[in-house]
Amino acid sequence: MKTDFKLTRIACYLGYITQAIVINMAAVLFIVFHETYEVSYNQLGFLVFLAFVVQMAVLAVGAGHVDRLGYRFFAVFGHVAVAAGLVLVGVLPSTMDASYAGLLIAVAVYAVGGGLIEVAISPLVNALSGSAKSATMNFLHSFYCWGQVLTILGTTMFLQLAGRQMWAAIPMIWAAIPVINTVLFAKVALPDTLPERERMPVRSLFTSRTFVLIIVMILCAGAAETVIAQWSSLFAEEGLGYPKMVGDLLGPCLFAALMGVSRLLQALRKNQSRPETTLLYYAIGCVVCYVLIVAVKQPMIALLACAAFGFFVAIMWPGLLALNGLAFPSGGAASFGILAVFGTLGCAVGPWGAGIMADFYGLQSGLMVGLVFATLLAALLAVSKRKSI
Repeated sequence: MKTDFKLTRIACYLGYITQAIVINMAAVLFIVFHETYEVSYNQLGFLVFLAFVVQMAVLAVGAGHVDRLGYRFFAVFGHVAVAAGLVLVGVLPSTMDASYAGLLIAVAVYAVGGGLIEVAISPLVNALSGSAKSATMNFLHSFYCWGQVLTILGTTMFLQLAGRQMWAAIPMIWAAIPVINTVLFAKVALPDTLPERERMPVRSLFTSRTFVLIIVMILCAGAAETVIAQWSSLFAEEGLGYPKMVGDLLGPCLFAALMGVSRLLQALRKNQSRPETTLLYYAIGCVVCYVLIVAVKQPMIALLACAAFGFFVAIMWPGLLALNGLAFPSGGAASFGILAVFGTLGCAVGPWGAGIMADFYGLQSGLMVGLVFATLLAALLAVSKRKSI
């Protein structure tokens, strides 16, 4: 009898909505932390850095054990940790003498959960995807975008209606989603992981130039994406002078919506056996958007370029994961975990670097860090296309 994995896929999609909450909620609250607790730009950047470094550490440890312990272990405990961390975000800053230390603790806890979720879901969906890996990965990652829109819109609307003094209720509300998904992942049917005798050894992956190239590209993609995702809300309000509601809707919220549209369009495309060409064209679009953001003095153009960037960067992470699945079909969950480690490293370094630059030279100059990574990504994709990896 054939197993029905429909509910499993729904749980995976909710898992990526949970990831969107983990990664984006704090960024929308940057202005609250900055004004209420006098947290500097550098410290705000370090919050992002910490979250991604913790995720990266969890990914590094967990990547080699998913095939042995199974998907359920990581998915269930990941959602429990996210729910706990979100509750702590709302509690610790106002109850501890050192508010920033409370934020650091809470972020570290939910970042552990984010790492556990990430290490399980991509290889799980890859195992269910058959030959349509690029389309399936883009469809999965589109739910991250819808989760990002939901997080930004919901958080911004709550602040607008209830007032910034009520911000602590926001993470408590969002914690309901990982709680629900904990129950789902405890019950859904899951496929078997790849047997050890069929898996490619991790050492062999690192001796492959193709795999190393994909590693560097996903690092650049993660850095370029999260610089805009994490800083565009604050950039729109303080750098461009827009009210928070307008800035969030036309900046990070439209950014996320266009990411979702882009990934859905890619999921609907046929004949995507080798996605390098599409990735290169979209990477060039990323560079153009960054140039408009950091060089153009017209605020509306800069803000809309932030949003348009979402359309072009959307397919980078899922496209590179799909490329890995095609190039290394016996890589197992470990290959996806390794790529997630380095992609997360980029997500950590990019926003923190932008925060350091912003403290010295201003927010718009800080975003130039993302331009460097986007340019390097486009150059490496040009190399990979020429070599037909």
